[in-house]
Amino acid sequence: MGDRDKCMGIRSDKALPTQKATEPIATDENASKVSASKNGMNFLRSAGSFAKRTFTNPKVQIYGAAGIAAASCACAVLLREPNISGTIAGIGTGVEGLPQAIQSFRTRSTKDISLLFLTLNESTVAGFTAYGFMLHSMPLIISDAFCFAFNTVPLTIKVGEVISSIRERNVAKKNAETSTKEDGCKTNVFEACKKFMRGTKDKLSNPVVSLSIAAAPIAIAGGTMASSLATGNPNIVGSYTAIVCGSICAPQAWQSFKTRSVKDLSLESMLVCMAAEFNWITYGIMIKAPAVIAGDGGVALFGAVPLVIKIAEVMGKKNT
Repeated sequence: MGDRDKCMGIRSDKALPTQKATEPIATDENASKVSASKNGMNFLRSAGSFAKRTFTNPKVQIYGAAGIAAASCACAVLLREPNISGTIAGIGTGVEGLPQAIQSFRTRSTKDISLLFLTLNESTVAGFTAYGFMLHSMPLIISDAFCFAFNTVPLTIKVGEVISSIRERNVAKKNAETSTKEDGCKTNVFEACKKFMRGTKDKLSNPVVSLSIAAAPIAIAGGTMASSLATGNPNIVGSYTAIVCGSICAPQAWQSFKTRSVKDLSLESMLVCMAAEFNWITYGIMIKAPAVIAGDGGVALFGAVPLVIKIAEVMGKKNT
């Protein structure tokens, strides 16, 4: 076909030859490089998969935390160097809230976590951070500042859940009042007595009351920090945090024991916390600090309750 046919729009039956792309000639050297690259990637994938399976295995986590706690405490005692336990405890305190923050953020559920525990914990690490600033102690500042930041995540989600429950409670109460007005003649003395007997329990379980009680530790911590800064005496906030530290886990221990439910609690956070507490106790014994011994001893005692329930739950799921 000539140019005249092209201008007239006549299609040629003879297709123009297509130009083939030049392909690199495969050589033994290129093939070996590709094979080595594939082998390297496969090895990295296998190693990553093995590491993930290993470190997410509950048995490895439990024995690992116990081993780290025992080894670090033993080294500190044998070498007569309390800073070993102090350093391990500081690192543990700094990162213990991270797994719980990740789990709470991912699931958006904190039903099994005590609100009072969260506020007590937040007020304590805030107090220790202020105490560290006044003593110019970087280990205290860094570890407790990180712990404060991580604990803010589950606390924020928990407060949101409580506010939602307050709204639901108000709606249910309004509906109940409407129903009572419509069916007032059906109300009898027995129902009135039952309502009276449940009064105290309802008041204590009222989300508004729970939120008010839980806000008290943060308010008190703020007051003690202000007093310490005003007077220049770090022992004011230090004494408060040491006293409260021992009772941090008591509300969580009671809730976990009562409900036998710890689904929303992170096993990793509890294990890191327990390992850190044993190191803090060893550190307190070696430097002869009764406040540290009593405070962290209380955390270890009460914290063992939800930890044991969580271990039983995790191992039971694994066996089934």
